[in-house]
Amino acid sequence: MRDAMGRLNQGDDVEAGQSQQQAIAALQKGSREMGQTMAQQFGRQPGQGGEDGEDGKRMARRARWA
Repeated sequence: MRDAMGRLNQGDDVEAGQSQQQAIAALQKGSREMGQTMAQQFGRQPGQGGEDGEDGKRMARRARWA
């Protein structure tokens, strides 16, 4: 993002846009990798993943009363 700001300050809109796209792609990649690492470390938690087990039903009941 700093690179993109520098490019904008220089008036180079095209390069600034490309730098911004690269920064966003890097953030998305890091987010995916972090999510995968956390999933491996902690595993799937009850009530996650759209399952309609007991935890899912309990969460739905709580949401109705909230």
